[in-house]
Amino acid sequence: MNPSIDTVVRTHSDVQRAELEQMGVGRAVVAERELDLAVVRYAFAVFGRLMLRCMRTTLTFDDDVAAQIERLRAATDRPFKQLVNDVLRVGLANLEREQSTPTGPHTRTVSLGRPRLPELDDVSEALAVAEGDDHR
Repeated sequence: MNPSIDTVVRTHSDVQRAELEQMGVGRAVVAERELDLAVVRYAFAVFGRLMLRCMRTTLTFDDDVAAQIERLRAATDRPFKQLVNDVLRVGLANLEREQSTPTGPHTRTVSLGRPRLPELDDVSEALAVAEGDDHR
């Protein structure tokens, strides 16, 4: 093999792939595995959203969370699956609300009415209005 030439070789087993890679082949591909991956990629591209809707997964709860869920389940007599989905919906809605709410101090605006002076550039005029003409 000439290591300066980049090559790709198709094989039919992991043993062949390993032997070819030891010989210096740039890349050895197991044909059946690549075909399987192509089918899976296609399925996810076409059915991905649908697959996510019915996704099943394993959740590992912390002890305190598991105890709270069990208490809620017993108190409401709802099936476990329904309760977990309801709790997740509420929690996710709260997280989204928190993210959309501006953070930091916020001062509520209030109308103070019309100003008594149109502008405060003339200090003497402002003092005359506030204290009368005898301010001097």
